[in-house]
Amino acid sequence: KFGNIYLMFMGYRPAIVITSSDLAKKVSKKIDIYAKSNPIDLNMPYFYKWVGNNNIVLSNGSDWKRLRKIIHKQLTATNVYFPTMCKKALELTEHIKKTIKYGVKSEIFLNRWLKAFSLDIAGETLFGFNFNHLKELTNAAIEAMDYIISEIFNPLRVAFPLVNRLPTKTNKKLDRSIQYIDNLVSIMRDKYSHNNLIDVDDNLLKRLINSNK
Repeated sequence: KFGNIYLMFMGYRPAIVITSSDLAKKVSKKIDIYAKSNPIDLNMPYFYKWVGNNNIVLSNGSDWKRLRKIIHKQLTATNVYFPTMCKKALELTEHIKKTIKYGVKSEIFLNRWLKAFSLDIAGETLFGFNFNHLKELTNAAIEAMDYIISEIFNPLRVAFPLVNRLPTKTNKKLDRSIQYIDNLVSIMRDKYSHNNLIDVDDNLLKRLINSNK
């Protein structure tokens, strides 16, 4: 609708959005020109709390090069992740089929199904955890992830950063949700770190731990 590159606003902050992979490649390679924003400077303290800046997404300069070198080979081993993606794609189509009554006009809420599809694939390919969203409308993990995504990118929080520092119920729930997801990842990391018999590197966390060993 808007083309390969366009301007949008996150609250009062302007942001350039690139939807072309070629343009994104050029930008990501010229880190001296297109330095990434420090999440601390974005007035998004919960975003910073959740992801920090010591990662491939938000790090800059020499840190970014170092992290990219560590993770690039593991992240681009797409053949490793295809079986999970195919399995989830089959689950998706089966669930959609069940909602269709042949000969009867049916409604399919694709937003619900594609969100579940994406979350389930991300959980399994990144750290071997099944959110099970294709089968369940909600569970503790889904609720935590939903709440984090909806709240940390809430335009109100960006426009009025003071909201992030108030002792409100929403902020306390956001703290609990972030801690819940962090704990899930930590459990999987500890499980793989103490298991010397990991034969199948079917998720990114396993691959990183094995390559480090």
